[in-house]
Amino acid sequence: MLNPSQNEDYQKALNHLAFSISHRFRRPIATMLGLLELIRLDLLKEHEHEQAIVDFRTCLDELDRYTRELGCLIHREQIKITGCGGSID
Repeated sequence: MLNPSQNEDYQKALNHLAFSISHRFRRPIATMLGLLELIRLDLLKEHEHEQAIVDFRTCLDELDRYTRELGCLIHREQIKITGCGGSID
C-alpha cells in the first residue's frame, strides 16, 4: 500500500504517462493510419510507394523507441516511488 506521499508521486507519474501516450504515440499512429488509407484507396502514384514505405518504417521506429522509453520511465517511477524496481501494489 502506498503512503500519501507515494500516492501523490504515483498520480504524477500516471499523468506523465498519459501525456506521453496521448501526444508522443498519437502522431506516428495517425501518420500510419493515413498512409494505409492512401494505399487502401490506391491514391498513391507509383513513385510515391517507396516514400510511403520509408515513412511507415520511420513511424514504426518512433513507436518502438517510445515504447522502450515508456518502459524505462515506468521502471524509474517504480524505483522512485517504492524504492525498488518491484510492483507498486
